[in-house]
Amino acid sequence: MGTSQMLIDTSRRDFRHFIDGLHTSLMQLAVGLISEMKLDRCTQLPKRLINSIVEDVEMLGFEVPVQEGPLNVGRRTALGIFYIATSCSNSNHVVVYTRASLLLSKSSCMRYNETFERFCQVLLHDREYPTDTLLVQLVKIQIIASKLITAYTNAAGDGVYEQSFHSMTVSLIRKELDDFTSQLPPELASNHLIRSHKQAILVRLYEPAIHSEPQNWPYASLSRTEGIWNCFQNAITLCFSFMETPHDVISCLTFPYTAHLTMGLIKMIKLLRITGDRDWDARVAEKEVNIEDLIQRLSDFFRAGSLVMGPRRRIIDQSQDILAQYADRLGMLKIWCSLYLSGNAINPVGSGEQMADSNINFGLEGNLAFWQMFVDGSS
Repeated sequence: MGTSQMLIDTSRRDFRHFIDGLHTSLMQLAVGLISEMKLDRCTQLPKRLINSIVEDVEMLGFEVPVQEGPLNVGRRTALGIFYIATSCSNSNHVVVYTRASLLLSKSSCMRYNETFERFCQVLLHDREYPTDTLLVQLVKIQIIASKLITAYTNAAGDGVYEQSFHSMTVSLIRKELDDFTSQLPPELASNHLIRSHKQAILVRLYEPAIHSEPQNWPYASLSRTEGIWNCFQNAITLCFSFMETPHDVISCLTFPYTAHLTMGLIKMIKLLRITGDRDWDARVAEKEVNIEDLIQRLSDFFRAGSLVMGPRRRIIDQSQDILAQYADRLGMLKIWCSLYLSGNAINPVGSGEQMADSNINFGLEGNLAFWQMFVDGSS
């Protein structure tokens, strides 16, 4: 069990595997161990072929052998791996990311079942650690997120959403999300991980409005303008709430958390560039947020976080503090964003070799051209 715990602690930041297939997947190894240890399936308690026979044996005073279930440490590990694996999988990429072909290359074989539900109930009952409740709620909000798969775009990506996205689905998922957060105690409702997931879900919930042609938007009860605006506003909230994360935990953030921030920035930049759409006015949106100032503030936030961390608490990637890398990449993103929003047909990497190998996507392999592809090709 200790091995599984170490694997999940390491693999939750194993961002390179999800982009580069040449890297070893600690996450997949952790998932395999969970399956090998049978922590993802129901244990028969007790084993019985015919209930009446077991009952007769018990009445005669004989002890029926009972197979013991996992301890809380096993339940905690299994739920943690389930949460990270599903957050980083293709099966749920519609919630957190854009196209899986651009960002992710692996899918998770883990599915929420009765075993995981029972684990959640036991951890909530025992409350062995304060973070157990947070873990259970993260699993629960991830389940809500998975329901977006049925409300997303069709596979063809042709801008027609007649079957996969409609106002009733939006209302139901939004209501379920609001009900979920309303029942949380204040300390969990304000938790940075919960808030990030909620805002990412809302961005994805309304995002199909961006890609639908006005004539293909048949639902008068949810105007396309309202859908686009909700997507934009929630992306803003996502990015600003990110900066409320305590600096002492910023270096321990998981891959999905920083990917949420990436997604929020991408959606804002894309919406600020849209012109000639009768349902959207980018000039009005520009008054809501100064995107370049926001990117600079995020860069300063990561820079401050890198200074707060002591040498032993820093995460080093390629001989550099990872938070300092984020700050540098955001600085490059600010330059890219300025060029992009000015209407230049940009490929900044071609304008200077010094930019050619610059990673600016929060630890995801790529360079300045990545953002151009991401914004123009995302769905």
